[in-house]
Order: sequence, then structure tokens, then C-alpha cells
Amino acid sequence: HFVSEGANQTQQVTVNDNAGNSATFTSPAVNIDLTKPSTTANIQGTQSGGFTGPVSVTLNASDNLSGVAGTFFRIDGGGVNSVIGTFFIGVNGTHTLEYWSVDVAGNIETHQTRTLNIDAIPPVTQASVSGAAGVNGWYRSAVQISLSATDNLSGVMGSFYQIDGGAIQTYAGPFAFSTAGQHTIQYWSRDNVNNTEVSHSLVVNIDTVAPVVTAAANPATAPKGPKSVNVTISGSATDALSGINGASYNVIDEYGVTQPSGAVTVQANGSYSFTLSLPATRPGNDKDGHLYTIVVKASDQAGNTSTATTSVRIN
Repeated sequence: HFVSEGANQTQQVTVNDNAGNSATFTSPAVNIDLTKPSTTANIQGTQSGGFTGPVSVTLNASDNLSGVAGTFFRIDGGGVNSVIGTFFIGVNGTHTLEYWSVDVAGNIETHQTRTLNIDAIPPVTQASVSGAAGVNGWYRSAVQISLSATDNLSGVMGSFYQIDGGAIQTYAGPFAFSTAGQHTIQYWSRDNVNNTEVSHSLVVNIDTVAPVVTAAANPATAPKGPKSVNVTISGSATDALSGINGASYNVIDEYGVTQPSGAVTVQANGSYSFTLSLPATRPGNDKDGHLYTIVVKASDQAGNTSTATTSVRIN
């Protein structure tokens, strides 16, 4: 009987006959391997809490007696693969690597497992702005800015933002912003394996101030007559933030004889001038004269409006 493992084991048997002759016999060599092989996994890749890209796997097996017959692996419970050199795992997600070896004697190693987390995809951040919306991308009030980030693999570690190139701030929840003018907010997120999203730009334009409008009539008074009187209305319409978007006028005639209206052309420096032809009529019983009221209205790019009035009296 051979009771221990080893290579090339033999035993000798000596036989004696009744005449006193003896002979010694040596058994054939016996190889016994009772020990399973041992496999180690060498896993390489960029790590930061998890792998941030493809990983390479090299399996090394050893067996001190009969030798390794083969090494095998499978990923996520899939088909069995025989190892030939180094193999790669590059698909994002959480993977289970199972590996083992078999020796020449047929001993099968207990399967070993490793969990591999691969996340090469940065988070995705969305921004939303709420406030009193004007026109042309402007807001007519303070705004509230919210960031929402998602990451389907390692998860979001944090979100960050920067206003007009200033200090980087950690997003802790919706924040209010009220500074008038045009502003750029950069924002991005980072996941738990330090994949950093490329920053996004959000333009926030705030203008809560109405334009400044002036108006004057020349002449402001005119005598009653059969012919219409030409009146020049001039002034300015300016806006320090978003700028003037347009202007218009309308005439309020207390008699309803004529009530013209139309657009006003504002020059680049904010000035304007236009001429009206108004009937110079006045009933004899009107002691204070025929009054025309001219209203000039201007709006800025944000939709804020302001008016100025002037008047012409027919005596």
C-alpha cells in the first residue's frame, strides 16, 4: 500500500522459499498526487476606489506534483474559457471573475472569485433655472439654479459650480442668484472613482430695472387754426443692462379726432425724434384748449417696459 503522495514511489518485496532461497522484487514506480493546484490572479488597471478603465487579468497556476493541466475562467456566470496568456475585461459595470485550475492527476481546484467594478464613464449633470422669465433669454427677477447629477455605475461623489470664473463651489442644493447683468455659470460632477465630467456652461441674464424714457413736444402749444400743426416729439430711451429692444408711441386725443400710433426708431445712443401732424382744432366752449397727450413706451431686451408722456395744447 502507498499511503502518501509523491512522485516515482516504489516498494520492495523479498520472497523466501522453503529451501532457503530468497529473491527481492521492486514494484513499478507509482505517482500519487492528492493536492489540488493553486491559482493566483494578477489584475492590473487604473484604480481610484474602482477601476476607471479596462483591466488586464493574468492567471498563474502552480502544482508541485503532477503539474498543471489547465487553467480556466468565466465572467459573470458565462461560458468556461481556457486561459491563454493575458485577457482583458473592458465593459463598464460590476463583474464577477471566477477562475480555477486542474492538475494532471485530475485534482480540481476550488473555484475562486473576484469582484471587479469598472466605471470609465463620468456623471451627467443637468441644470435648471427658475425665475420670472422675460424675453430673449433674460430674467426679470432673481433666479434659483438647480443641478441634478446621475451616474449609473459608481455613483455621484459631488457636483460643483463656478460663477463668472470665480471660486469653485460645492453644490449643496438649489441656490439663489440675483446679481444683475450677464453671467456664465460652469457646472460639472465627479463620481466615486474620480471620473470628472467635462464642465457645462449656463448663461444667466438678469435685468430687473425698466428702461429710462424721456419725452418732450416742440411746440408744446399752438394756436387754433384751419391747418394741422407739425409737432416734433424727441427724447431718449436707454437701458444700462440688457439694452433697448424697441419703442412705440400713441396719441391720446381728448376729443377723439385723431389718435395715431406707431413705432419709434431709437438711435444707438438712445435718442429718438419723430414728427406728428395734429389737427389744430378747438371748440369754442373748450376754455382750457384741445389737449393731445403723447405716450412714448420703450421695452428692454428682458421685457421690462417704461413710459414717458408729453402733451400739446391747442389754444
